[in-house]
Amino acid sequence: YIEGLVLEPSSVLIIVIFSAFIMFASSFVIYCIFYISIANSVKMYAQLISIGTTQKQLKYYLRIQGRILSFIFIPIGMVLALLIGLIISSNKWILYDLLLTLGSGIMSYVVIKITLIKPAKILTTITPIVAMKCIENPRVIKKNKRRKLHISPLSLAKTNLIRERKKNKIAVISLTVSGAFMIAVTIFISSINIPKMLSQSYPLNEQYQIGIQMDNFYERFPEIIKSNPLTNEIVKEIENITGVDKVIRDLCLVGIISSPVIDYGGENNNEIIYSLSPEFMLNLDEANNELKYTDIKSGEIILNRYKVEKSEYDFKGIESGDVVKFKFRIGKDIIEKEFKVGGFIYSQSAGLFYALPETINSVSPYNNCTHICIICSNDSNTTYIKGKLDHILEQNRNLTIRSYEEQEKSVKGYLNV
Repeated sequence: YIEGLVLEPSSVLIIVIFSAFIMFASSFVIYCIFYISIANSVKMYAQLISIGTTQKQLKYYLRIQGRILSFIFIPIGMVLALLIGLIISSNKWILYDLLLTLGSGIMSYVVIKITLIKPAKILTTITPIVAMKCIENPRVIKKNKRRKLHISPLSLAKTNLIRERKKNKIAVISLTVSGAFMIAVTIFISSINIPKMLSQSYPLNEQYQIGIQMDNFYERFPEIIKSNPLTNEIVKEIENITGVDKVIRDLCLVGIISSPVIDYGGENNNEIIYSLSPEFMLNLDEANNELKYTDIKSGEIILNRYKVEKSEYDFKGIESGDVVKFKFRIGKDIIEKEFKVGGFIYSQSAGLFYALPETINSVSPYNNCTHICIICSNDSNTTYIKGKLDHILEQNRNLTIRSYEEQEKSVKGYLNV
């Protein structure tokens, strides 16, 4: 899921708003903690003022207090976060976890610095006289009023709320913000559909994927296909594993659109044409997809309407029946190829352009396989199959495996935490 998720502008906006809300809630809770701490220590501050402590020294004292708490508890929280991350997802994402934890630690320190500004101002307004008023014994009540007071849990609660109005207002607001935050997180987590989420990375409902382990994969793909490690021998070896029902090779072409002209803001963006399969088409939502696999012809390309609508570039002018011209680097040559738009599909998977495998192979004579999808039978022994696949990968160090079951457990573990 993490590797397959493509963040759209709308998703980024939601994440930014949610992060801003978390920062606001955290800041307010920290502010409340320091405010209540100051309110409960008014007598001590008044004594410091009475012996000549200046306002600047009081502010410095509060800053030191914040630094001590920050330097002790923020690292403890960072270490705990890393340990939880290791328990949930092993050490696969340790580098990302370290970067996120470091960023969170810095942000927490900044939040504490900002939230100390208001309590510091309150602290500098305290005088010995004000302090004595604040700590005035609340039990000193006139006798005539004490006789008329009906003591009950409700009356005691009301009396306490009236005496400590400002402090209680802050406590109530803090509880409200914290409660709203917890409800928002609960609603967000409960709304996540894990199978639909993972279908972005596993669009064929496959159990395993074997791919090539390499940085900048698609940029280097024209060179990779010359000696592609995903050979026919490996495919046959996987097909012979007991319990494997289907082995599907995903192909692609990497090229540049030359017509119609797409404004990329001065950049030459590579576009990828992915291969279609009957299994991929069967897993599409029927309500939004009328196109069938048998309707697609060789030499045609299919556009993903979902990606057309979400793209930051203008592909909306391309319609069915239009001709789209690509330039591909095949070996040492630059090949120009025209494709007729055969229709549209609607899928949240990563691809914008799709074509039949024979269409891709007609353009490039090389092994254009990007990864191998493995579908197992329902009664298969997944542990046995995984062991066999790991054995194949031990002999091919350039390959890597992804497991639907393992990623599902990882995502569920994060959500449970």
